Amino acid sequence: MNEALHITVLTPERAVLDQDVYSVTAPGAAGYLGILRNHAALITSLVPGKLTVKDVRQQPTVYAISGGFLEVANNRVTVLADTLLAVDDIDLASAQEARKVAER
Repeated sequence: MNEALHITVLTPERAVLDQDVYSVTAPGAAGYLGILRNHAALITSLVPGKLTVKDVRQQPTVYAISGGFLEVANNRVTVLADTLLAVDDIDLASAQEARKVAER
């Protein structure tokens, strides 16, 4: 019996994640929500924030998500987002410069 939850994260460019996981924590419009196996069906919008995915060994990976939409159904989590970056892959200097440009 498969005890995993499956997550697929899609951006306009590509599928960023497509794997079995233990849990997902996402920045919902009304606050962070945690998703485990056998979660009730759900569709919600996401706001910019941290998307935390724990693999089947419960090791977390944190991503920066730009917002989007999340659907849970039949032990599958589907996320549609403009961008998703692993926190370890973010260049802090470039991000700060991009923020300054955006604020202008």
